[in-house]
Amino acid sequence: MYTQNCKRPTRNRKPVYFPHFGNILNELMNSPIDRVIHEKKVQFNRPMANIFDHEDQYEIHLALPGISKSQIELNLEKDVLSIKGSVESKEETKYHLREFNFSQFERKFNLPELADKENISAQFKNGVLIVSIPKKEALKPKTINIK
Repeated sequence: MYTQNCKRPTRNRKPVYFPHFGNILNELMNSPIDRVIHEKKVQFNRPMANIFDHEDQYEIHLALPGISKSQIELNLEKDVLSIKGSVESKEETKYHLREFNFSQFERKFNLPELADKENISAQFKNGVLIVSIPKKEALKPKTINIK
């Protein structure tokens, strides 16, 4: 029987990149397994946000599970809206899996020129902070009636 000593062609391994899933998946796919699975406490200090552009206002929804309204601070400096918060941990608990933890967080949003910075309002419902930023009156679309 004739056997041939064949080697499979090898190809250069390029890093896997998934732009739609952000840096977490890219880090998992491109890191050695011992760096991905570790005993260290990981803190994710960036709450997720949704930003809506309605006809008359902008809305920012920020997911803040387990945080009360008194632990959140909103500041406006020039054209930057910053949302800060801190949570005091009373007891040290050992977790098997911990996917959200906000000991301290801060998010900053650059406001557009259309934003009416004097009339920003916020409300907190069911762990979601909703910041409403009205648009300036002069820049809203105007409907003209035809006679």
